[in-house]
Amino acid sequence: MTIIRARLGRRVRSIRKAAGKVQKEVAFDAATTVWNISRLEHGTKIPRVEGLERIATALGVEIADLFDFEFEES
Repeated sequence: MTIIRARLGRRVRSIRKAAGKVQKEVAFDAATTVWNISRLEHGTKIPRVEGLERIATALGVEIADLFDFEFEES
């Protein structure tokens, strides 16, 4: 697992939880599977840009916000 994958996964999880959503909701809204959201959050897979755009939209944020690691939870 790369550092970027791990940090991106933690950031997505943090945004999702702050939005009060479960993985199933995000997956549905992003037209993907819970498995893919889980793999992203665990840092084992990064979707293509199109998938990240859909996930960001499902979370109500811009794609750049997914990479804003300054606000990453410890």
